[in-house]
Amino acid sequence: TLELNSCLSWQDSPSNRLACLRDFRLAWQDKPFEDCVRATLKFYSKLPISSRCVDPFDENTWNTLWELIHNNEYCEFNRALLYGYTLHYLGYSGQILVGHTKNSQNMISVINNTVLNASYNESVAITWLDNFTVEKKVDIKQLCG
Repeated sequence: TLELNSCLSWQDSPSNRLACLRDFRLAWQDKPFEDCVRATLKFYSKLPISSRCVDPFDENTWNTLWELIHNNEYCEFNRALLYGYTLHYLGYSGQILVGHTKNSQNMISVINNTVLNASYNESVAITWLDNFTVEKKVDIKQLCG
């Protein structure tokens, strides 16, 4: 079983990263939501942030979970997809929101009143959305078809 402190290594081969993701999903399937959030954030915590590799307003540029892991490019926007997809496959689905605060453009995952990708490697309370203007909203289930 994977420990809570298991992390995906960006230096591994694509096949090893995908196998590690499979092991992670099997280990955390149907566990309590808060534990899954902590484990997911930790699992991806050592991935470096690259330059922008998706257009947050164009779903055609949004890769699947497996494409994200295989391509090994994680920008400040597609990390919302990484978190959202992973939690969806662990049994907790929500929405991807694109929008802005006074100071930043954001792409976030909102699942069970928890916001992911608003703060680096942390989840924040739903009240974070009080100062967020939503410009696009997509159900993660729809993305995972």
